[in-house]
Amino acid sequence: MRNSDTKSFWLLVVLVMNVVSVFQHGHKMVAAEDCEEELRGFDIECMYYMNKGDPRILNPNHRCCKVITHAFPKLSCCCNNLSRKVVFPPGASVADTLSWTRVLHCFSYCDRPLPVGYKCWRFTVPPVHPSSKLLV
Repeated sequence: MRNSDTKSFWLLVVLVMNVVSVFQHGHKMVAAEDCEEELRGFDIECMYYMNKGDPRILNPNHRCCKVITHAFPKLSCCCNNLSRKVVFPPGASVADTLSWTRVLHCFSYCDRPLPVGYKCWRFTVPPVHPSSKLLV
């Protein structure tokens, strides 16, 4: 029983330290966590629709659109982290695996089109010409 009390005490100490840390760092820590959540969401729900691996333009599912809608206000945070390295292909970054045509299509399909001139990592959203439709 005594061992259980010691574990509970240390668990409480760690919890209190985490709460104090959140209050000390304020919004910076919360913003970083939010960005991590958005990046994971894109990776899990949207990468299939946004990657270079398939030349077809696919309409994203509702889960991907939900991630896009949720991330849209904080998109600059995600864009700033596209230089992160991925496991496969070796040496590549997240941005290296993206098809920007597919990314633009996904955002447009989910009613969150990126504005012309918007910069995300090294990519700038080009003007859309009537002859270049992204929808298939």
